[in-house]
Amino acid sequence: MTNPNNCAGCVCPGGYGGTLCNQRPAGCGETLAATDRWQVERFTFGNAQIATLRDTFVTCNYWITAPLGRQIQVRVTWMEEPKCGTGCRVNSIEPKFKADQRATNPR
Repeated sequence: MTNPNNCAGCVCPGGYGGTLCNQRPAGCGETLAATDRWQVERFTFGNAQIATLRDTFVTCNYWITAPLGRQIQVRVTWMEEPKCGTGCRVNSIEPKFKADQRATNPR
């Protein structure tokens, strides 16, 4: 969406950055390349040595890319302590696969 205060830039949905929202935001995460074989990736978030509560979330953005015309499959096999009630406040994943990338909760 065009930034109403600066038409040369955009207001990016979560998981997107850059002037035109076409880049992965800086910080935690990386861009991964899908292949025609299953790959295993293990992600660790947080630091178990920190015992105090934080006021903010740490957001990591992982983009998975594939060649044009190819589809991506993702299989989550395990999450440690997914404490989810109304939303997931501790640890969660949010795949974005709809045409409108502003959409959340793909159920």
